[in-house]
This record gives sequence, C-alpha cells and structure tokens, in this order.
Amino acid sequence: MGNWTQKDINRLQSKGFKVKETNTKGIMPTVKASELEKKYGNIRCEYDNLKFQSRKECDRYKELRVLESAGKISGLKTQVKYLLITEKSLKYTLSYIADFVYLENGSLVVEDVKAFNKISGEYILSQKFKQKMRLMKNLYGLDIKLI
Repeated sequence: MGNWTQKDINRLQSKGFKVKETNTKGIMPTVKASELEKKYGNIRCEYDNLKFQSRKECDRYKELRVLESAGKISGLKTQVKYLLITEKSLKYTLSYIADFVYLENGSLVVEDVKAFNKISGEYILSQKFKQKMRLMKNLYGLDIKLI
C-alpha cells in the first residue's frame, strides 16, 4: 500500500472508515480488515456454527445444504485451502481458499461468492484473485464458479 494523501483519508473517513495511525513519510492509514469489508456492503453472518464473510455467502451455503439434502450434490465442504505457490527460499506461499467445494454429477465444483456490480454486469474481482483463478486452472485443472 503506498502513501495516502489527506484527500484519500478524508474520502475513507466519509465512508465510515477509521484511520488508526499515520506515519511521517506521508499518511498511511492502518485499517482493520473488518472495516475494509464495508466497501462491498458485506455483513458477516453465522449459520450452522460456521462464520461467513457476507449474507450472500451464507445464503449460498443454505442453498447448497438444501441441494445436498435432496441428493443433487454431495461432499459439501467450506473454506477448502489449495496451495498455489511455495517459495521455500523466500518463506513465501500463496494459497487460495474456496468458499465451497462439492461434487455434482461426479465432477468437483469449486465456488467463490463475489460481489456483483449491477451496472457493469460483472463480478468485482481483484487482480490477485484473477491470478489465483488462473493458477487454479493451470495447477489443478479447476475452474472457479463465481456466485
């Protein structure tokens, strides 16, 4: 994250974010991840003793549980971690955590719940997530189904 100007800070504060600290090389706020999630309007939820990052993700879990009960899917798992890159010399790893993984008609399905921009008609995806999607395809032969 680069140095932020006072204008950037004011814009964040006007949207309800809190600046935790600054440094002398320029203003660089420390913002909790839970506060950043407000950017997409996410409200965390809990259901079946599981925590979800958004209502949309929680609702999707409920739908998948109904499908599993009806026998349409099987082996539903949440928060499945896939190792994508390991660089031991740098002590660096890159992994992807799928929101949901299950079997449908004998095929493995990997799902990720993302915010959807109704104006552009596209999912909101970071560059890092797009990279992870490519790596999942190249390393595991799996496409991530966006919900």
